[in-house]
Amino acid sequence: MKLVFLDVDLYLPTIKALELIYDQLEYGGCIMVDNVSTSYSIYDGAYQAYHEFCSKYNIPVQYLGNNAGLIYKKLNK
Repeated sequence: MKLVFLDVDLYLPTIKALELIYDQLEYGGCIMVDNVSTSYSIYDGAYQAYHEFCSKYNIPVQYLGNNAGLIYKKLNK
């Protein structure tokens, strides 16, 4: 996989999906996680899962617009 859009909102399914998807993601690929902005408090599970995942894999937190978080799988070089 090269590009994935993840719109789950809840913590457990988001963190589980990120673990499974990241493993299958091609190097240089991107996962866009929806609803991770602090302004969307009703989706705080997605926010928590996104930030925990980024911290675990030492991935910089990056936002696209006001709502989406980006995860890039570094090139294997």
